[in-house]
Amino acid sequence: MCARTIYCTNIDKKVSQADVKLFFESICGEVYRLRLLGDYQHNTRIAFVEFVMAESATAALNCSGVILGSLPIR
Repeated sequence: MCARTIYCTNIDKKVSQADVKLFFESICGEVYRLRLLGDYQHNTRIAFVEFVMAESATAALNCSGVILGSLPIR
């Protein structure tokens, strides 16, 4: 991973990988790769989001606290 990748937590389990990608692309810029991880024992999931441009990753860091699904992402 590189400076174009962010680590995002507190993702609502009801949100799909496509939803996460659309969320970040609509606010920050083109997503190159997205890994959405989680299991049945936890109420939330995490994601590694890699952007095409480093500036998009910087913009994504400012999305902390924005509601995605029914929870604020971190």
